[in-house]
Amino acid sequence: MRPRFHSSRRAVTRLPKNPFHPGKILLEEFLTPGNMTQAALAHKLGWTRARLNKLIKGK
Repeated sequence: MRPRFHSSRRAVTRLPKNPFHPGKILLEEFLTPGNMTQAALAHKLGWTRARLNKLIKGK
């Protein structure tokens, strides 16, 4: 049996099965290699430390 497609035949966008969380990227690409604290990055971004910490923790 053939799979059914919409008549518009739009391109299907495939998402990765396990996309990276933005907080993990911040931690692994910016904080750890740059020896930067969460407080310092939060200040540069204009965020509170609590907001940045929630993002990094995935909350």
